[in-house]
Amino acid sequence: MGGATTICSDKTGTLTMSNMYLRALYLGGNLYDDLPATNGPANTDWTIDAAPATVHMLLDCVAQNTFDAQGHNKTNTALSVLTDKFKRCYSYDAVEAAKATANSRVRFPFSSVKKRSSVVVKTGNTMRHYVIGAAELVVQSCTHVYNSAGQVEPLTGALRAQFEQASNQMMSSGLRTVAIAVGERTTNWAELPHAAPEDPLRLIGFAGIEEPLRPEVPSAIAASQRAGIRVMMLTGDSLPTAQNIAKRCGIDIEKGLAMEGGVFRAMSDHEVLATVLPRITVL
Repeated sequence: MGGATTICSDKTGTLTMSNMYLRALYLGGNLYDDLPATNGPANTDWTIDAAPATVHMLLDCVAQNTFDAQGHNKTNTALSVLTDKFKRCYSYDAVEAAKATANSRVRFPFSSVKKRSSVVVKTGNTMRHYVIGAAELVVQSCTHVYNSAGQVEPLTGALRAQFEQASNQMMSSGLRTVAIAVGERTTNWAELPHAAPEDPLRLIGFAGIEEPLRPEVPSAIAASQRAGIRVMMLTGDSLPTAQNIAKRCGIDIEKGLAMEGGVFRAMSDHEVLATVLPRITVL
């Protein structure tokens, strides 16, 4: 290590702490960015200005994707707070409702390509597809949205711009922005699907999740930089979220280069060696 000139560090759990917390919610056209601390007292309930039908759909989607997920997924843990905080206020236990569908559901684990996980539940001739994933990708699959009255309406260009603005606001604040959506169709299938459906989705809302920095990280990065070592951050987050976190770590994103993985992978070896590697700080 005495001759090291560059450190490539993963973000989650290395530069950031191992815990994640829900800090913001966008639902029914309203942004709630002052939610009470989710790591506070367990008996602190939440209420928001949204139709019960919309809240119930939100909780169903979260519960179906989190209550029996395999592994210790920090994003799921942060989202599952919703089912607890809203349970008493809306007299609805989404986790128990999800457990009741155990024999008529199938889970599709998180895909690093699609950046989403989902669960399909079949009730009679109705198949409902509950999806949670990266906002910038999930929204592309949405054609409709749940409005403040709990009704479904087309996702027009104006509404899409409104949602993108809310999502970008969360990302620019350093929050991991997760879209919550659902698809539904009538089917005569006797069995559940073997692959996640590609049907159009209805957007329910967004959740903004915070990953606090480890307190020792900024000083460690500053010490590395003083020693002439360049520090790079590697993450699967959206670019605005990654840039905000890198800046708080003390990584120079003004002089350096920040790039999304898809853009990086599409470049030739010559381009990477000549123009990217000498400057990149966030990938």
